Amino acid sequence: MTGAIALVLVARLAIANWDASDRSDDRGGDAYVATVMDGLPQTAAILSIWDASTPLWHARFVLGERPDMLVVDDTNIVYEGWGTRENRIASLICDRPVFILRFDDADLEPTRQAYRLEPFLAVRIGQGGPTATAEREIYRVEPLAGAC
Repeated sequence: MTGAIALVLVARLAIANWDASDRSDDRGGDAYVATVMDGLPQTAAILSIWDASTPLWHARFVLGERPDMLVVDDTNIVYEGWGTRENRIASLICDRPVFILRFDDADLEPTRQAYRLEPFLAVRIGQGGPTATAEREIYRVEPLAGAC
């Protein structure tokens, strides 16, 4: 009897929460990837945060899209020994177009001190949830005069 009651409770909870939890029609991630892949030029490098990097990695490495594009995440910077985003940008900026995406513009201050940031492409990303509801700017990172 207790098992039947528990089963009924679980079924009721599932039914009550199904619509709010069902993301099968949510194509925000697909739209984000398409916007970035279609919008960035050949051989582009994009430095981003984990939430924004993972769908790009999936498109690149699993689906085989844009093998020319380099996706650099904060974890890459640490694991590869670059120390800072700005050091990683310095290794790329003279050889390929570089772009950056951050959740919070305050995170861009160290980069703004070392490079010129130009708004390039607005994208919708998931921030604090699975649905792409936040609009953020992807900036093109340009060297300061005489850097390359």
